[in-house]
Amino acid sequence: MVKVSVLIPVFNAERYINRLLYSLKKQTLKNFEVILVDDCSTDDSWEMINSFDTEGYFEMKCIRQKKNGGVASARIRAFEESTAEYVTFVDSDDYLDKNYLEELYNTIVATKSNICVARIAYHPSLFPLLAIKNNKRLGFYDLAKNKKILPLMQCGTWGKIYRRKFVLLPDKKLRVNEDLSINHFLFAKARYVSFTNSTFYHYLPNKSGLTIKHSMGINYDNIKNTVIPLEMLKKHFIENDMLSLYYLEVEALFLRFIFQRITELILSFYNRNKKKKLIELLLSYLSFEFKDWENNPYYLRGFRDFELPERFYYFVTYIYLKTHRLIIRKISANEMLSLYKNY
Repeated sequence: MVKVSVLIPVFNAERYINRLLYSLKKQTLKNFEVILVDDCSTDDSWEMINSFDTEGYFEMKCIRQKKNGGVASARIRAFEESTAEYVTFVDSDDYLDKNYLEELYNTIVATKSNICVARIAYHPSLFPLLAIKNNKRLGFYDLAKNKKILPLMQCGTWGKIYRRKFVLLPDKKLRVNEDLSINHFLFAKARYVSFTNSTFYHYLPNKSGLTIKHSMGINYDNIKNTVIPLEMLKKHFIENDMLSLYYLEVEALFLRFIFQRITELILSFYNRNKKKKLIELLLSYLSFEFKDWENNPYYLRGFRDFELPERFYYFVTYIYLKTHRLIIRKISANEMLSLYKNY
């Protein structure tokens, strides 16, 4: 039986897919399978993955969706077709160090953890050292005893290896920020997590345009695609009777991602009045979900343990809060999104 299943959703990836497949050919781990699910690409991605020669390196299965369903749908299909006890997700325009699979597999087996996290290198970057993630948290953690780790972790499915029985995948209807809706709950449920600094997952942030289009936080769709996944994330904790255990950490996650949107609004080209109204709406929603968020210990510590981008979002938002008079009410997600449409 294969040791690891590598699951790759593919959509219009003709510029990058060969680089990823060659990085898989170079892997030092032997006996793994690769499942590629093409989500109705309109370029030559399907032809390229079918013609790629993997003989003598790894088993590869190529599947084409009958209709475009989005990355969550493609990942679900790939997972259903996989067979290994350990699975890892890779985006089609990223690539891996040659020891990536072996290092993650050996670490998760040796530590008996349920998830193992690699270091992340973001490309391109003007400051490569600042682009390297997860380089401080090494070793093995029981998240029930080290809850402060939970809100610090990046929410992407990629860059990790999972024990199969602990894999939970997001609602296939979500087409943007789908990982945000599930992954931090998955970490908490899996409980035992390890980190390695011996290998890199190489991530390209300006991928398909979806990442950029839905990351700037300055229109209705972008805000909705942050709020809806956050709502779903909180619901997972509630339905599994875990919110009381991780209340402050879930609250910190809401702060983290809402502060990111607020920072993007502050830095946008909107006029001052419009920025203020939109920021008030976001804070009113935050106050509805977590009425005492200003006393959250992660907030009071200035996001000190978070990665550099999150500390920047905190700093910009904190300065704005201290220098502007804001009218903050308590409104639900639906109310906030309804009002947001008017701006």
